[in-house]
Amino acid sequence: MERYPDNPFRQVIQQQAIRVGEGKTKGTLYRIETYPGLVLSGNSWVWGEVWKSPNLASLFAVLDPYEDFDPENPDLGEYKRMKISVQGEKETYFDAWTYVYIGSILTKSPIVSGYFS
Repeated sequence: MERYPDNPFRQVIQQQAIRVGEGKTKGTLYRIETYPGLVLSGNSWVWGEVWKSPNLASLFAVLDPYEDFDPENPDLGEYKRMKISVQGEKETYFDAWTYVYIGSILTKSPIVSGYFS
């Protein structure tokens, strides 16, 4: 399943990385506004795409500002870039980078399916 085909940042990812499949991690997915936010508490599966890039620094230079993450001040934005454990399509676990929502979830609605569309 290809998600967010019209997102300009997806095009950047496609130019600098290779999609290797789907992955899932334990947590809770919330609807923040018109976009999702992964919170690493909860025991539900949250699904996402897995990409591999030979040049993470270049990719992070573009994605960090989009995700409101500043590596110099990692706790000040809306998201924090973190390496987490992900279960891949073949039931194997590996570490992957993602952006975890660190804002308030008090007024946010959980996305029970674990998929954002």
